Amino acid sequence: SFRMARLHQQLGNYTEAEKSYRGAIQTYKQLQPGKPDELLLVYNSLAILFMQLGNYTEAERLYVELLKQTDTFSGYYTTLQQNLAGVYQETLRYEEAQKLLEKVVEQDKTRLGERH
Repeated sequence: SFRMARLHQQLGNYTEAEKSYRGAIQTYKQLQPGKPDELLLVYNSLAILFMQLGNYTEAERLYVELLKQTDTFSGYYTTLQQNLAGVYQETLRYEEAQKLLEKVVEQDKTRLGERH
């Protein structure tokens, strides 16, 4: 389950955390297909685990795929973009990170208004 995955991750049991995240993804897909935000949360957590383990290639692949499937007006879209920018920063791709973060700021202005 998702809670167990997070617990394993916090305890440093990364192999078990990954297994639990993958299990939670399958459960959400089968039992709660109408709740995409919960599924995005689990996928995001799995990508964060990959980052924590230094598996930036897998984290980037997952974030790029999630961004393709997420509504640009979703609050999660911005979070996913910010986390992808974090992958770019960790892999020393600062220009890509900057461009993506600038895009996030512009999207937030559009979505939330200039004063936000």
